[in-house]
Amino acid sequence: APSSGREGEEKMRKRATTTITMTPPTREATTSSSTRSISRSSKDGSAAGTANSSSSPGVVVGAFRPINLPPKTPQEARRHMKEVQKIEALYRRKIERQRKDDERRRRLEQRRKAEEEKMEQQKRKKHVQRENNLQQRVSIWEREILPHWHNKAEGFIIKKQDSARARAKEMAVKYGVPTIIRKKVWPLWCDNILGINEATWKHYGEIAAKAVAQREEEEEEQRRNGGGRRRKKNADSDDNYDGAAEEKGGGEVVEEQEEDSKGDDQGMTTTMMLKGKEMTYMLIATDISRTFPIFSFFQKECPMHNELLMILQTYCFFQPHLGYVQGMSYLAGHLLFYLDVYTTFEVFCNLLAKPFLRAFLSLNGDNPEMLERYRLYEMMLKDNLPALSVHLNSEGIAPDMYFLEWSLTLFCKRLELEAVGRVWDMFFVLGEIVIYKTAVAIMSLLKQKILEAPFGKVLKLLATEPQKLEIKQLFAAISKVRVSSAFRRKLDMLVKNSHDVAHGFVTSPAVGKPK
Repeated sequence: APSSGREGEEKMRKRATTTITMTPPTREATTSSSTRSISRSSKDGSAAGTANSSSSPGVVVGAFRPINLPPKTPQEARRHMKEVQKIEALYRRKIERQRKDDERRRRLEQRRKAEEEKMEQQKRKKHVQRENNLQQRVSIWEREILPHWHNKAEGFIIKKQDSARARAKEMAVKYGVPTIIRKKVWPLWCDNILGINEATWKHYGEIAAKAVAQREEEEEEQRRNGGGRRRKKNADSDDNYDGAAEEKGGGEVVEEQEEDSKGDDQGMTTTMMLKGKEMTYMLIATDISRTFPIFSFFQKECPMHNELLMILQTYCFFQPHLGYVQGMSYLAGHLLFYLDVYTTFEVFCNLLAKPFLRAFLSLNGDNPEMLERYRLYEMMLKDNLPALSVHLNSEGIAPDMYFLEWSLTLFCKRLELEAVGRVWDMFFVLGEIVIYKTAVAIMSLLKQKILEAPFGKVLKLLATEPQKLEIKQLFAAISKVRVSSAFRRKLDMLVKNSHDVAHGFVTSPAVGKPK
């Protein structure tokens, strides 16, 4: 019985091998790619089948079917072959599609790189052209304008002087003054109407240094003695311009001072120093760290911090009737970017003595000069943007909510540094009309956003969006602002009635002593 079973199994295996196993076709006998693929797999499978028959005794390699199943019929074999060919065709199409996608991506990448290279070349070309134009303008300033600025001889030379200043005005308005030239031109444009010299700078600088040192000594002595009378300090916020100290009567700072015998040895006591708002210098250190915060020039550990601190403290004692007002740090800091310390002090003092800034630095809401300038701005805004003017009035947004800050800092706080420099170039040669035109140009560029924004977001928008404006776009808008003849008449009358030097300004400190 066992022998007969083994004989039957052997017979079944032989029959399956002869009927089911497909003879591996040779490479030469195949013509189609599908047949070559099957033949290759069958041939390889047959070779491996003999070696692996012990591990898979129930499967005849190359037959595509277990030995315990009946053989394929010719129809089934043809159907299976078609399915294999169909799968192979799908796979080939997939491969071809991937190849085309890769080729398309490669071409797109090449096109993108070519466009980037082209844009980079154009950018480099524009940069070179801009540098060449800048060098040409610098050459014009140095050779044709500045050498003839101070000529005061008769005849031909005086004509050259007029021509040079007219050319300077034209170039400043059209192109702006090159950065390297501003340190020479700005002091010339901002006339030294206060007669400041280096002796003035040194004299009031020493007074400020003594006052600061004496104040620190007094505070240190009070700490050693366990306290004492608490002094009043006004911690104004960055956007609040309500003054720097408690005022009484005519606006003089009220600060009780104790006379110190040490002051006699130094030649001046603290009480003798205080004639106005000198003590507002205590607010300067806090404001300096918030001046141009996107830069680090005026942080406490930077050299320009001490330079700006010294300029502002000296000004407090040079013009005690005004003292320090928030926003001054931006004006002096912007000048310090281009000028040395002494020249910055000279230009800064004369800049603040101009009627426009003098009106706003008073911080007096009833000041007629300030109110008249608000009306001039609203007049220009209405002439150029009537719909926006009506909208702002209906929302209750007055000029003192945003135009005051723009005016006090001459846009230092809200425009890019390069744009501020060009606005100042125009301000020095054209006067305060530039401030009105710049403000209206900003409003025209932000018109749509302002009309769509609710009241609570308009002021925030006016504080953040101007610095995002492109410089070319801004100055193109400034050039398009219309100035009516009625506006010019009112502005001329206002400027004519104003004096370059306000009552109380020190005007002739030629020997470095207070007048």
